[in-house]
Formats: sequence, structure tokens, C-alpha cells
Amino acid sequence: MLPEAVRPGSGGAAAGQQQQQQRLRQCCSRAGTPDYRHLLTEADLNDVFEAKLMDWDVQSGPQRKEKFVHVLKANSRGQHIVFRSYGLGQNAAALLADKLRHNHRYTALDLSGNSIGDEGAEHIGAMLKLNHTLTSLDLKGNDIGLRGTTALFEALMTNRTLTHLDLAASGSSNRNRIGSKGTAVIADALRVNPVLALLHLKENGLGPAGVAQLATGLDVANVTSLDLSCNNIGPEGCTALAAALCLSTQIVTLMLSQNRIGDAGTATLAKNLLRLGLGCNCLNISYVDLSHNEIGFTGAKKIASSIVKCVRGSKLNTLLLAGNNVDAPGLQRLVSALIGGGPDAPAGPAAAYQQQGTTSLAPPPPLAVLDLSSNELGKAAGDPLMQLLQKAKYLTKLDLTCNNLEAAGVNRLAAALETNTVLTHLDLKSNRIGADGAPALAEGIAKNTTLQYLDISDNGLKQVAGDMIAAAIEKNTSLLKLPLRFNDLSFRAYQVVRQRLHLNRAEFRSAVMTRIQKEIDVLKIDSKKLRSVQGNLEAEQERYTHVGQKLSFVTQTLKQLEEDHAAAKKLFEAQLQEKTRIIQETANQALQTSSDTAKLKSDKELTLRNVTQKLHKVAAVTA
Repeated sequence: MLPEAVRPGSGGAAAGQQQQQQRLRQCCSRAGTPDYRHLLTEADLNDVFEAKLMDWDVQSGPQRKEKFVHVLKANSRGQHIVFRSYGLGQNAAALLADKLRHNHRYTALDLSGNSIGDEGAEHIGAMLKLNHTLTSLDLKGNDIGLRGTTALFEALMTNRTLTHLDLAASGSSNRNRIGSKGTAVIADALRVNPVLALLHLKENGLGPAGVAQLATGLDVANVTSLDLSCNNIGPEGCTALAAALCLSTQIVTLMLSQNRIGDAGTATLAKNLLRLGLGCNCLNISYVDLSHNEIGFTGAKKIASSIVKCVRGSKLNTLLLAGNNVDAPGLQRLVSALIGGGPDAPAGPAAAYQQQGTTSLAPPPPLAVLDLSSNELGKAAGDPLMQLLQKAKYLTKLDLTCNNLEAAGVNRLAAALETNTVLTHLDLKSNRIGADGAPALAEGIAKNTTLQYLDISDNGLKQVAGDMIAAAIEKNTSLLKLPLRFNDLSFRAYQVVRQRLHLNRAEFRSAVMTRIQKEIDVLKIDSKKLRSVQGNLEAEQERYTHVGQKLSFVTQTLKQLEEDHAAAKKLFEAQLQEKTRIIQETANQALQTSSDTAKLKSDKELTLRNVTQKLHKVAAVTA
């Protein structure tokens, strides 16, 4: 029987609460013996709707109920349950948890944006102790506090299937609020749980003390994706976190945006997570989000230095530094590291490599996404950006929004666009390009062959600049989207751009369809080959089966022969033993007869001697 739950809505009389609890228990027990592999039935979803009404102490008509159940049914097919933002409270969570305790079908449960609270989280935690199928649980934005967090992570101390858990605050209402005290039980669970890979705790008010407590469990945890954004951890919390993560080789994705880390915290991260040394995280970490953290030149320099000093090569794929204070000199340091060079390269990796018998420098990271929006790059950033586009072999997405590049910076960038064959997404909005930067930008657009998205909105482009862009776009065959909002272009320029983009998109779709068709044709050929191989395998299997049958027959025959041989041997041994006994008895009898004959002969000889002696005596007397 399900434990009693208290409604989170308006308080009523005690008798009314008891009636609602009785209705909830009836909903949980009316289904009888459950089928643990079935989908949630319509009756189950009706019960969820009734529990929702109990949560909010409201009444509803049959049409609303039918619509709600229809939506829930559509979102609980397959192996995922997605009940996102449906106004479910603790009673609905309790009922749903009861139905999923032993369910073996569903692998993902999304209850984000509801209001299950601590009571509902406790029921979910009790379910996790018994459920061995669920691998993903999304509870962000559910008004969960310390008590609910404790229940969830106490369950994870024994649960060995859940790999993804999202407890982010999410939004302005029903925010989760774990706080600094809640991280103790999280750390305890991380020490013993070997499967939890994704842990998102965004905007939960952890603070420096909470993150320091959490870090005590992260050094041995298997978490690969960690989101601690918007937790105000500061440099102090960042120091504790970096020290713990330095000991872990599992972390791949690290999100720390909006935490007021500053240059000091960034330096600690760079030293510990991307530092020189064997087995450090520079070998594994691929996604780093440090957006909006008050990082300036010093922080950017430390990041660059740490990337260069990663002697066996960093796997950094995505670096987000939006909303910081990075300037052109900081960008220069960063670009030098990202393209494989810079002032720190010879002193760091070379020395370490010499110890290993080589003088080769560490390869640059395979960076594909770089977000530098809302920084302070300025027009002096043109040269480092040009170097980045010329030498970065993997960079496909670059965001430079709101950096005041102006014409001088964009001119250098546009020159690199002419020969770049990797970049597909470039955001240049709000950079004050103006008429002076339009010619170079138009030339770059005309000659580039890979860029698919270019945003030049809000750049003070006038009619002449628009005509240049329009003329350039007519020569471009790769661009699919070109936002031009908040510019003063002519209607004709907009029309030319729209028509060309429409044509490019049509050609792109055609090329994609052609490529897909070719892949389908290849798959068909492979399918035929597979069927042929499968037929051959079946023939071989049949032959092996026939050989197996023969082998089985031969084995049985040999076994029978062995049994017959053993029986014949046993009989022969018995007969031999019997004949041996008879021969022994005959020999004994012959020996006895011989002995009796010898005795009789001896007796006769003795009698003869006696008779002879008597005759001699008689003869003597007679004489």
C-alpha cells in the first residue's frame, strides 16, 4: 500500500484529506496483478489525472479528462515517459512511482516542470530502490529541497541502473533548492555509485561550501557530465572542485557558467584540469562552458597555457567563453594555443616530450565550437581571428556576437573566409561593421564554399552595403541562412538574398537527398550481400548440423562399443578367474594324490623291510 501523501494545494478539512488519500490508495490498487512489461494503460493514466485533481483540489469535466489522458498516452509510448510541465503534484508522483516500482519497460522518465516537491521526490526515491530498468530521470523545476534530495540520493546508493539525473532549478517557478546542505548526501552517493554518468545541478544555490562538499565525492565518481552553472561557487568553490576533478579521469563535459569564477578560479581550473601530467583530464575533457564568469586576459592566458602544456594532446571540442572580459591580447594567446603554438609551447610540451624521447610538440585540440560572444575583442582581434580561421582544422562554429570588431576586425576575418573550407556557422551580429567593412565581407561571402549560416544582423549596413552583399550572395552556393535584421537594406537586396538562399536550400536538399539515396543504394547492396552471407551461413549451419548428427551417431556407436568391450572384458576376466580357480583346484588335488601315493609307497617299503627282516630271523633260527 502506498504511503499517505499530503496535497500541496490549499489546505482542507482533515476528513477531506483522508477521503482523498483513500481515493489515491484505491487508484493504486484497482489494477490488480500488474504486467511489469506493459505500457501505462488508459486506466493508469485516468488514475494519474485523478491524482492531479487531488493535488490541486479542483474538479474537472470528462472532456478535459479525456484530452489530458490522450496527451499522456501519446507521451508514454515506447520506452520513454515524458510528462513535462503537466502540473503534476506529489499525489500524482506517488501514484506514478507505485506503478513503476517493478516496471521493466520504461527506461526514461521526464517529470520536469511539475511540482512534485519533497513528498513526490521521496516516492520517486522509493521507486528507484526497486526499479532496475530506468536509466534516465529528469526532475528539474519540481520544487525539490533537502528532504527530497536526500531520498533520491539515498536510493542511488543501492540503485545500479540510473545513469542520468537532472535536478536543475529550471525557470522562475517550482525551482529546485538543494542548497549547500544537500551536497553531503550527494557526495556520499557518488562515492559508492558506479554508474551515474550525468549529474545536472544547475541553479540550486550550492555556493562555495556546497561545491566543496560535493567535490569530496567527485574524485572517485564515474560522472562524465557535470552541470554546476549558476551556483555562485566563486574562486573558492572552483578551487575545491578543480582539485577533486583533477583526480578523476572520467569528466568529459563540464558546465560552470555564471559562477563568478573570475581569473583566479579560471587559473585553478587550468592548472588542475588541463595541466601538464600523465592521466590528467586534459586527455578526456571535451566540453567546457565558462560563460559569464568575469574572465579577462589573465584567465584566457591560463586557459591557453594549459592547453599547450597538455603533452599528449587535449580532446577539447567545445569551449564557451561568452559574456566575459576577454580582449584581443587574451584572444591572441588563446588562438595560439588552439592552432598549436604560442609562447608557452616550446618551454612546456617540448621539455616534457624530451623526457619521453621525442621533441614533437603536443597537437592542437580538435576544437569544433568556440563561443566568444559578448566579450571585449575589439577591432584589434582581426589578426588572431584570421589566424584561427586559416589554421584551425576542425572549427565549424564560431560566435563573435557583440564584440565591436568594426570594419578593421571584420576585414581581416573576411579575408580568411575566402580560403576557409571548414567553418559552417559564423555569428557576427552587433559588431558595427558598417559600410567600410561591407566590401571585404562581400568578397569573403562570394568566395567561401562551406559556410552555411552567417548572421550579420544589427551591423549598420546601408543600401550600398546591402547591394554588395546581394551581389556576393549570387555567387555563393553554400549559404542556407543569412539573417539581416536591423540593417537598412533595400527591398531589392532582401529579395536577391531571399531568392538565392531559397535556391541554395533547394540544391542542398537535393544534394542531401542524392547522398541519402546513394547511401540507401549502398545499404541495399550491403543488404543483398548480407542476405547472401546469411544464406551461406545457413547452408554452413545446415552442413555443420548434418556433420554434428553424424558425429553424434559415431559418438554413440563408440560409446556402445566401449560398453560392449567393457562387458566382454568383464566376462573374460570372470571366465579366466573361474578357469584359474579350477586349474588351481586340479593342481591341489594332483599334489594331494602324489603325496598320498608317496606315503603308500613308503608304507609298503617299510612293510617289505619288516617282512624281510622277519624272514631273515626265521631263516637264522632254522639253520
